[in-house]
Amino acid sequence: MINSRFQPGDIVRIDARTIDGKHHAWIEETVPHPVSILQVDTINLEKPPRPYYNPFKQLRIKVLFKDPPNEKNYYRIVIEQREAVKGTSYFGEEKNMLNKNYNFWPWDDIALTDGHPLTSEELDSELIEQVLNKYGVFDDSWFQDKEYTLNIQASLTNNYYNLDFIPEYLNIDIAVRLLSITEAEYYYLSTLNLIDSDILEEYLSDPVRIPSNVNGGNGFVGISSEDSQIFEIIKNKKIEYYD
Repeated sequence: MINSRFQPGDIVRIDARTIDGKHHAWIEETVPHPVSILQVDTINLEKPPRPYYNPFKQLRIKVLFKDPPNEKNYYRIVIEQREAVKGTSYFGEEKNMLNKNYNFWPWDDIALTDGHPLTSEELDSELIEQVLNKYGVFDDSWFQDKEYTLNIQASLTNNYYNLDFIPEYLNIDIAVRLLSITEAEYYYLSTLNLIDSDILEEYLSDPVRIPSNVNGGNGFVGISSEDSQIFEIIKNKKIEYYD
């Protein structure tokens, strides 16, 4: 366990050696400077975009921040939906369930799609193939030295079925996390986006080389700084059942 407290600009080096001293691997990265979230706006949408069909509303999230001037910057956006359900078991005992969901819809945003936003209809046409930005990484190519508003959507999920108790009350909050990441982590996660995408066919594509920042070995160690805001979306809502 490492309890050291790192500051932005610190150069962090991690060394690993085998007991016999025959092998030595190490990484060295600089801690990025965090970027503050200036404002977050949320808007409920009645109709969720495909393929995320569900009976709940879609939540549009707008995240405003300012890109630091005179430098190249790399970012990652994380939308953490935390859903807590309370209820009663069939034997009268109080029960609860906590679920976390990190899925979001990036196709409306210019930076998250690298300048190629797509509608639900275009994605369904099967004529346009684009890598899903599952890990939410982007750089400042589209807004360098300026303010920018990320435009994303998240589905309010309905994961409180098939439980061992009867759900009665629901709480949902959303944690919006904006991470400043290193260039190495940006390219590493971009490669994972490509590998995880459905458009990558092994029999058509050359082998994908995963970036590594480990000297004397293979692997990746990421260092980031972040700012976050948490919003209460649903508080102690009585769950209604219909025939």
